[in-house]
Amino acid sequence: TATFKVEDFEHDDRLRDLHFRCYNFQAWNIAAAGLVGLATHDRDLVEWSVNSPYGMRHLVGHDIRDDGVFWERSEGYHEFVMSGLLGYTEAMLHCGVDLYNMSVPNDRKKDESENYVNDTSDQPKSLRMMFESLFYLTFPDLSMPALGDAGPGPLRANATFLVGYDRYRDAKLAWLVQRDRPDTAPAIASANTERETRSRGEWHWLVYDPPADAPTAFPIHEGRFANTGQYVNGCSLFPSTGLAVLREASGNYTTQPDSTAVSLSYGPHGGGHGHSDNMNIVLYAQGRQWIPAFGSMPYETQPKNDWTAQTVSHNTMVVDGISQYPTEKRNVEWPHDDASDRVVGILERFDAASKSASAHCDRAYQGIRLRRAVQVNGNSVVDAFDATDAKGAAHQYDYVLHIDGQFDGGPAGVEARTGKPGEICGYQLIEQKRRGTVNGPFDLTFTNDGKKLRIWVPADGETEVIIGDGPTNRMDRKMTMLILRRKAAGTRFLTVIEPVNATDSVRSVRLEKGSVVIDSAKGTRRAPIG
Repeated sequence: TATFKVEDFEHDDRLRDLHFRCYNFQAWNIAAAGLVGLATHDRDLVEWSVNSPYGMRHLVGHDIRDDGVFWERSEGYHEFVMSGLLGYTEAMLHCGVDLYNMSVPNDRKKDESENYVNDTSDQPKSLRMMFESLFYLTFPDLSMPALGDAGPGPLRANATFLVGYDRYRDAKLAWLVQRDRPDTAPAIASANTERETRSRGEWHWLVYDPPADAPTAFPIHEGRFANTGQYVNGCSLFPSTGLAVLREASGNYTTQPDSTAVSLSYGPHGGGHGHSDNMNIVLYAQGRQWIPAFGSMPYETQPKNDWTAQTVSHNTMVVDGISQYPTEKRNVEWPHDDASDRVVGILERFDAASKSASAHCDRAYQGIRLRRAVQVNGNSVVDAFDATDAKGAAHQYDYVLHIDGQFDGGPAGVEARTGKPGEICGYQLIEQKRRGTVNGPFDLTFTNDGKKLRIWVPADGETEVIIGDGPTNRMDRKMTMLILRRKAAGTRFLTVIEPVNATDSVRSVRLEKGSVVIDSAKGTRRAPIG
């Protein structure tokens, strides 16, 4: 344990590195030290693993956010922390120490460089919050809006959730475990599916009891989760993580896989695994993520620097062709901010009744406010994205969406074009396909596997439309990109994103007295503009 055990918490230079304090590494360090202590009957080492300044108590009280998400703001690293602790928490339990139900006061006293405190509650915390929170992040197919260096899921049972069910007997865990329980021995041996292959490699399924009376329906419940999370009318809010998930379907939304959902991410950067993507959205509809987040390029590769860290690889706003802080003009693999100069947005409104949310951020670009308001209206999403320079200086504003479909039609004047839409900050990796300037309202259509997504832009004025192919989380897999570009001191990009329903397709979108009016085959809907 000498390589990672810190004893002098005043002078040890290793504490300059957050990995020895709060990062996911420390969870594994804690677990390793505790297990060695148990194996060698070293009481002091076990005590260190729990009660040292950066031990298990600190991890629970400081590093798990009030809404149950690990501070690094990445579903992948959230689960990585849980899996790293699993052997340790089990061994401690069998030695008479229950870390699963250990209640720790919320530690809001100290910022830890890029791990700055964003909680609002003084309620105690426990490890159970980490097992609970991921359920409320999901879309109807149990995929998730990828945050930072994470993938989109979907959420599936594994050894961690199986053990979690045995320790907490939570109905949600029971449902997930039963849903993903390995099949019979012949089925497992065939290894025909990802689930069977995974199950075959996890011995925990042979040791821990699966639920005997698991619910057949997703038992998500209205009200509070963790300490401050909210789930109301099909919508989730993670106040500390800075994420809202708005869903068309309420209650058990997994029974409506074709329904629409959208996430709005406005929270803290999240350390080195965070991305420069404040005000990012992800859109789910028609059983898939039409407008996804990619997570990360492979580590230790140039595209991780050139693409993943750059703002244009996300569904948000780019100003003057330069990435948001802390990446800016740099090609950097692990961009991170700091408590003294943090990038974090502010929630303005979360209204589950109207399925809407809005937030703003003044820290992504110096002197510029980014503000985004989204609403699920029927099966469509109304998106109002504002950018304003406080001093009235003009800028190039790029509204960027990555669309998992092929361009299938748009306004006259958007014609075939080659080249690059920019030379730095990820733009150099985009291959232009079409480009043109449009005056007045227009719409664009994209198709994938017989399904259509239409993007309506109802406002008057001049907009440059750029359609191209950009990387995803692999350089050899491209995806369609849409860039709407304007040059002004401030602008509002107002779009209505419609997953086209053949029986109730939108016929027109117009502005009227501060509202968006959506005319469809079955009638007219109105939405106030954020």
